[in-house]
Amino acid sequence: MDIKNLIELKGAIIGMILGDGHITRNGYVQIASISKEYLIWKKEILENLTDVSLKEEMKREGSFGKNPLYLCRTRVHPLYKGLRIRMYLENGRQIDDYIMNTLTPLGLLFWYLDDGNLDFCGGRGMNLEISSNRYSYGDHLLFCKKFNDRFGLRFNIHQKFSKKRNRRYCLLYLAAKDRLKFYDMIVAPYVGKIPTDMLYKIPKRESIVRIMESSKSHPQL
Repeated sequence: MDIKNLIELKGAIIGMILGDGHITRNGYVQIASISKEYLIWKKEILENLTDVSLKEEMKREGSFGKNPLYLCRTRVHPLYKGLRIRMYLENGRQIDDYIMNTLTPLGLLFWYLDDGNLDFCGGRGMNLEISSNRYSYGDHLLFCKKFNDRFGLRFNIHQKFSKKRNRRYCLLYLAAKDRLKFYDMIVAPYVGKIPTDMLYKIPKRESIVRIMESSKSHPQL
């Protein structure tokens, strides 16, 4: 996938890093996935900046059974070093205005495909969420503000407490009224590029319309 505009490229890469991607201290990007097609899509975008290797790393047990794990790795680049300074703390991740102002719709789609979840609520409704628990509550406030300001998408912050980790963490939930806007703005322009094995996270547009129409008659949905 050829991206000529550096801002668009950077915005897509930021979405990858918000999700499953990692920028090393040395200044290269490394991304793992059990979906080879999905990783190839990301690889094609990253190759606009440097050469990128792709290999099968190992086997692992997961929610989809025992699957190959694929790993792509870029070369070192100053852009990655600059993003690492902005997006990493000594013991975690962070964001700032620049990161959120540079994130593009494709970048948000990558983050959703990496960390998102689609829940049909037993057929009674639909929730689109992003497991954003690696970021602070303050970061979540900035996420919500920027998603609304830039894309007109309203997200709510849900807080949960993990007894196992003895800490509170946050999730982002897309407001029900903006589900169709999310599909049309974020998903639809790239729906032909989304690999088949990632489509379980993508609702059909007609399903969104049907549930939204049903919720008008049943406000509890």
